[in-house]
Amino acid sequence: MARSDPVDESMEKKVFWQKQYRCGLCGSDFRALRIFDQAIRLKQRDLFLRATYDYPDPQYYAIIVCPHCYYSAFDKDFESVPNKLDSQQTFQLQQALKKAKESISLNLTEERALKEIIDLYSLAVVTYLIAEEPYKMAQLYMKLGWFYLDDHNREKAAIAFSKSYRHFLETYERGRISGEADGILFCLASIQIILNNVSEGFRWLERLTQDYKNTNSPYLAAGKALWEEFRGKKT
Repeated sequence: MARSDPVDESMEKKVFWQKQYRCGLCGSDFRALRIFDQAIRLKQRDLFLRATYDYPDPQYYAIIVCPHCYYSAFDKDFESVPNKLDSQQTFQLQQALKKAKESISLNLTEERALKEIIDLYSLAVVTYLIAEEPYKMAQLYMKLGWFYLDDHNREKAAIAFSKSYRHFLETYERGRISGEADGILFCLASIQIILNNVSEGFRWLERLTQDYKNTNSPYLAAGKALWEEFRGKKT
């Protein structure tokens, strides 16, 4: 019988690593926590396709923040977004972040509380608002909606979901994101159902079903599951 090589237990236990960044807004160099892929454990996705994870939750570390000027963005956008801003937008972002620093105290360690995650995502909203990227804002606000629900703040959750819906709708109507329309349709439907606008949500599900009935879109099956779950609540 062939003998396997011994397992390197030290490698198995590694969860975080440090990635080097240079802030495109203030020029500072810093390191930020990233998670090894093998450390991510998906527990489940609910009917709305919201993912939950065993520790660590990668959503808690998805936003990269410059600890010096508080500029914040998704990892893949962090270095590129400042280069897209004109001088007026750059000034607006700098002023907004200067004000944010007066009220937000960053915790960028491994252990992060839910309120601190909400602060990080809120900082990223500022970036994408000024950069005029509604699709990213829609994603951020949807995450914020779930985080607020986790924090038992239904009022702020409803506000965040409503803003997410508005930005998803803008993105869909302008056709800006190639290949993402099925996911956007699913999100539009989901948000309306979450906000108890079930009939409006079903109108989006109908469009999803009609537009993608002969495709292998993963959102088609998810849309049908939502339909089955909530059809008795349609008014």
